[in-house]
Amino acid sequence: MTITEFARSRNEQAQTISIYMKRHAAEFEGHTRKKGKSVELDEKAIEILDKVYPVPKPVQIINGVDPDEHKRVQTELEILRKKYEATLETMSKLQTQVIEDQKLIAQADAQKILLEDKQKQLEEVKKEKDGQDIRIGEQNQKIAELQLENERLKNRGLWARLLNK
Repeated sequence: MTITEFARSRNEQAQTISIYMKRHAAEFEGHTRKKGKSVELDEKAIEILDKVYPVPKPVQIINGVDPDEHKRVQTELEILRKKYEATLETMSKLQTQVIEDQKLIAQADAQKILLEDKQKQLEEVKKEKDGQDIRIGEQNQKIAELQLENERLKNRGLWARLLNK
């Protein structure tokens, strides 16, 4: 096998192989021979070069997809699936929290309505009390006037005359 044939079988340039061989001349000593313009390689030389330049693996296509690409896409898909599941879990927790918050808001609204009702009742009671205080004041004033009248009548002796009749 020549350098050119070896290079072609490995998808490399013959010049690349030649340069490698020159840099590692000691390893290839006695394992190559010149035949015209080309250099022929024996089994040992091919074995050495095969370690550095292995035969390229054929690209396998499964249903139109390169297996390496398929693995990469599967990995990305798995990562996205996990992120999606985590997002769903977070959304579920947030929805539960929203429901709990809505219940608390509803309770607060109900308490607010009750408190407003109690405040209205208290205002009505205060108005009623103020009205009663005014009536009590008027009653007390009438009592005071009547007591004065009673005292006046006692002082004049009319009271005794009225009782004796």
